Amino acid sequence: MILILVSKPLISPVSDTSCELCGFDFENRKALASHARAHLRQLGLIEWKADGATSPIELLSELIRRDPVKVAAITRRYRTGDLYIKKVGCI
Repeated sequence: MILILVSKPLISPVSDTSCELCGFDFENRKALASHARAHLRQLGLIEWKADGATSPIELLSELIRRDPVKVAAITRRYRTGDLYIKKVGCI
């Protein structure tokens, strides 16, 4: 009998159905896309298709990379329980 050991990564990869901004998990990408649109509205972006992104998830990810300081502040508020973040102007 031959025994083959396979190592697993210590840190699991980020789920493709969890929000990069607030960390909430969703059952599928359709629900995540709807959630991402809500974040985009909070950030002042109403017309996400006008920016050439293929999905609201991708646009939110791009905005996270473009303005990490603002995103860190929003993420910190979510993690401390402040779930109501109203729209405050455009990025």
